[in-house]
This record gives sequence, structure tokens and C-alpha cells, in this order.
Amino acid sequence: VGEGGESKFYRGEANRHKLRESKEVMDKKSNSIGPIKAPTNVRMTCRFDYQPDLCKDWKETGYCGFGDACKFMHDRGDYKAGWELERDWNVQQEKLKLEAAAKELEGDKEEEVDDGLPFACAICRGPFNSPVETKCLHYFCEGCALAHYTQSKRCFICNEQTHGQFNTAHKLVAKLNKLRGQQEGGGAAGKDKGDEDGFEAWKQQEERKA
Repeated sequence: VGEGGESKFYRGEANRHKLRESKEVMDKKSNSIGPIKAPTNVRMTCRFDYQPDLCKDWKETGYCGFGDACKFMHDRGDYKAGWELERDWNVQQEKLKLEAAAKELEGDKEEEVDDGLPFACAICRGPFNSPVETKCLHYFCEGCALAHYTQSKRCFICNEQTHGQFNTAHKLVAKLNKLRGQQEGGGAAGKDKGDEDGFEAWKQQEERKA
């Protein structure tokens, strides 16, 4: 019997302590089905360095132990990647398109509301037929204006002298062509028809002057 009451007699191989697991037990553990608990003594991390020329200590903490002798660049700026720049550009372009469309719609509404052009002749109270414009910026049908001129030389609305000047109302003709094109679904046909009406009115006016 040795020190501490331990026996030094050999008791056989069966009583030996197995410090290493057998290969069969290790294979059985590695081939087990299901999740396996990760070892507690191993920590795996992965880091991708997309800017190898920058000093990581300076960028993250603002301090570098090497100081001015550091061979890496000291920069703490935040730069966007290529896909981030492209994403921001697309968002900006979509925003500009929406703003342009909104301005166009507002412009159309203002043009329709604030153009100051009438929708009917003040004499016959009907739609315009070959509209003409006086010096005082009032609009009438050509036939109505000439018929009223035979009775009075003054404007039917403001009572000012017209001096027999009845010019083609190009703005009103363009508006009527636009409305006619929207209603018929064929803007080109309405425009041609309006141009013909304007040409006929101009031709008749030149004949009267001659």
C-alpha cells in the first residue's frame, strides 16, 4: 500500500481509465441525425475587407497606435457601394418623373381653368362656328359678328368700336380642336378639321378686304 492508502497492485486492463474515446464512438457521434450542439471552446467569425487600404483601428475608433507612421490611410468617411448609388439614382429619377407628371397635370388644369376663353358665342349662345376675335379680345362666330356689325359698329359685349376688324381666333381654334380630338378619340382628325375652318375664315376675310 502506498502513500494515501492507495494500492499499487496491478488490477488488470479492465480497470484502466479510458481518457480517449474509441473511434467507433466518435464516428457514431459525428453521423448522428439532427442538430448537434456546437463546441463551447470554438468561436468562428468571418470578416470581409472591402477596403484593404484603410486603417481599421482609425475607422472604427478614431485612434491608431502607429499614428502618422501608419502605412494605411486614416479615413473615417462613410462611402456607399455601387449598388447603393444605383438604387439612390433610380429612386431620384422616379421622384423626378412623378414631379414632372404632377406639374404637367397642374399645368393642364390651369390652362383649362385660367385660359379665359369662352365655350360659346355670346350672340347666338351656341358653339362657335369659325370663331373670330375683336380688338377688345372678345370672341364670336364669324356669321354672328358680321350680322351684328351690319346693325352696330360696336362690340356686342363691351360696346367698343370694332372698326370692322375680326381676326381669326387661333387660341380658341386650338382649344376647340383639342376638345374635339379628346371627344372623338382622334386628335389628328379634329386638328385638320379646325385648320380647314380657320383657313376658310381667313380666306373669306381676305375676300372682304379685297
